[in-house]
Amino acid sequence: MIELSINSDFRDDVPSFDSMEEQLELIAKAGFSHVHWCYDWEDSYIYAESEMDMFKTWLVKYDLKVKGLHGTEGDRKSRFENGEKVIIQKRKNTSTQRKDYTSLNEFSRLAGVDLIKNRIDLANKIGAQEVVLHMQMPYEDMAENQTFKAKYWQQVFKSFDELKSYALTKQVKIAVENLIWTPIDLQIEQFERLFQRYPAEFLGLCYDSGHELLMAEKNQFKLLEKFKHRVIALHVNDNFGYEQIGKQQDDFKIVANDRHLPPFSGAIDWQTFAQLLSQSPYELPLTMELVVPRDYQGSSFDFLLEAKAKGERLTELVLEKGIKKG
Repeated sequence: MIELSINSDFRDDVPSFDSMEEQLELIAKAGFSHVHWCYDWEDSYIYAESEMDMFKTWLVKYDLKVKGLHGTEGDRKSRFENGEKVIIQKRKNTSTQRKDYTSLNEFSRLAGVDLIKNRIDLANKIGAQEVVLHMQMPYEDMAENQTFKAKYWQQVFKSFDELKSYALTKQVKIAVENLIWTPIDLQIEQFERLFQRYPAEFLGLCYDSGHELLMAEKNQFKLLEKFKHRVIALHVNDNFGYEQIGKQQDDFKIVANDRHLPPFSGAIDWQTFAQLLSQSPYELPLTMELVVPRDYQGSSFDFLLEAKAKGERLTELVLEKGIKKG
């Protein structure tokens, strides 16, 4: 039997307890062995100990193991203003979030660290070995103001320095994810800074295949090629890319094209992906981060079955390339 992991929030539902458990039940029924815990990945919700105990009970009930947990930066990527949905500015420092481990406001930064510690506690409770974390850089402000850039990185390093001993004690790693919006070359600079400062036993890369395709210019694996030696977590998903060379980024178009389809459904070269992944320290099973398309004709369970078949096909491919088994 091929083991495989999928994100718990594949239906993108509001995370009520009923919806959360129902999705876990469907994942188990579809034959997945693992789940990537993704509930509450983009807000400042703090889990109570009693909730953590309940989640552990669900996982035992449905015989699911956990392959990673998605942490949170502490804010949402969109909101409504005057009845219109707008993308929260991701290129500038808006200082809108009250919990943000990168914030120049020290109290907000400390609250952001506490939020990540809460997710580390949950990971430890339910058996996840890493917490995936976004680090969306305000790169326009950084380019315009070198003093701001220096202060930003000072706060980032301060937060990770504080988290390091806590995470190691709990036997949980931090996996920083490559994202949309920020240009690839700036993300490469970001990961170079992080990996030069922090050891692999504490911090690594969560590689999102769809995100790199959307931000790629010519080489859709530029980031993976450079940092494959630090890959410890995956968000496997497919899309058809987004042509943005020579023109202003359109935040809505980028998000709309970040479709999180099953592998072999879009434009990603999975042969090359498998070859590069086989050279990484990543251990199976693969983790897919998918969303049921709004125009999908079948049920959410049908989608899971289709995703599982494609995930197994990709697993067979990476096994052929010599990937390390978990």
